[in-house]
Amino acid sequence: MNSEAQGVSVKKISSFFIAIVLTIFSVFILKQQCNSTEWSTFLNVCRYGTFIVLADFVLLLIAQNRVLTIPNIIYIFFTLFQFGIPILYATRADYHTFYSSLFQTSTLVSGAVYSIFSILLLTVGFLSVLVFKNPGKKQYVIFEEAEAMRNYAFVKKASLIVFILTGLICLPLYTYVAFQAIKNGFSQANRTFLSANGLFNLARAFFIPSCFLYMCFNETHDNVEKIIKVCFFYSCAVLLVSGTRDQSLGWLFAYLYNIYARNVDHKLNRRLDWHKINIKKLFRNFFIPLGIFGLIYLAEYVSANRSGNGNGSIDLYANLLNEMGFNFYSICFTKMYVPQVTHFQFGATYLKSLITLIPNSIDFLGISKNLLLPTAWLGVMNGAHYGSLLSFGVGFSFNAEAFMNFGWWGLILSFLLPWLLSFTFKKENNSPYGWRQYVILVIIEVMVTFPRRDFSESLSTAEYAIFFMGIYLMVLYGISRRTRRNRD
Repeated sequence: MNSEAQGVSVKKISSFFIAIVLTIFSVFILKQQCNSTEWSTFLNVCRYGTFIVLADFVLLLIAQNRVLTIPNIIYIFFTLFQFGIPILYATRADYHTFYSSLFQTSTLVSGAVYSIFSILLLTVGFLSVLVFKNPGKKQYVIFEEAEAMRNYAFVKKASLIVFILTGLICLPLYTYVAFQAIKNGFSQANRTFLSANGLFNLARAFFIPSCFLYMCFNETHDNVEKIIKVCFFYSCAVLLVSGTRDQSLGWLFAYLYNIYARNVDHKLNRRLDWHKINIKKLFRNFFIPLGIFGLIYLAEYVSANRSGNGNGSIDLYANLLNEMGFNFYSICFTKMYVPQVTHFQFGATYLKSLITLIPNSIDFLGISKNLLLPTAWLGVMNGAHYGSLLSFGVGFSFNAEAFMNFGWWGLILSFLLPWLLSFTFKKENNSPYGWRQYVILVIIEVMVTFPRRDFSESLSTAEYAIFFMGIYLMVLYGISRRTRRNRD
């Protein structure tokens, strides 16, 4: 082992042990705080948690020696979704939101403590993978060894077929919903129209994944890819306008990571010169999706101030954390009802999510439709407790579902999560093309938004984009080969 490799190993091992010490130290710091009814205690927990968020992120940076990595992306979104509101309380002395008044202070404190330990164990999980996972061992990816996945020309044609068929449905659908949002304002009913029938759901499940599938198997960057990118950016923009952020944010960040992987990370791993990186192309590809974020944010700002709901200034920091961090309240709501009203589920919600993978077309008994999943359960509980006050839906979260099933033992899932995703961030998997890269981008999309959704929603995205897309490619490839043999 050379000195450089030894230095990297020391960084990883040191970061891992520091993270463990930080976790143990936090047990002694926070164990007496959970039942406190003092508002000052909640603020102190928020400040301590903010310090933990920064400290753990620094440890990840040191261990990986890079900023834009999949573990870092997952960590950033995980902490923003699970701990955004407490970070605002810790960093803005004048911050307050009405929704915090819905809870007893002890519930807010307990929710914040649970979130802090979830972040701590997530970090320990990532660092343990970096330390103990064999970097030379090839990671298994479903369908990767199939013959169809090695035929780039075939996959391009197959993905183009899906793109055209689903685009004929999705592009007009997204445009209509965005127009209604501009005309009548954001509404849950308007967003629900996107899933009004099975055809809409099927088209939405495959449309954007087909865009990424083509890009991942297209090494020539032809005019077809340019058209696909235009349709992709347009779809993300109108989805953001319509208020369905979860369906666009994840894919935009997956695209940004793919551009980075193609233009920077892949070339650095192969020890190419920085001068060979096309900076103009890199800037252009980053600027387009970032520009979409900026335009949508500006539109919402103008709309809010015209309606009298704005404050006359753009506070990007507070608005971002307030919007993304709202899911912190999911763990607080769950702690209000579990186990006092609803018993711990002991994994039942995850089993229900697996059952929902059965397509409705073959679910003759209607089992999936009769299952009460966590997001719907929380809507029912809040409806009974608050009436129509929270009828817009408060969503759910990874932490809330973990607590709903296993209580404080659910924190173990935060540690296990990086091991389940470890195939996506090993250095030897440095090719920016092919089926593996496509699967990695789908996982990134899921991971960007999964902290604010229940397990079934994230599982559904992976089911269609990876499993059914893979089955489609292999079946179509088998048919095409059989047809060619008959002709011969």
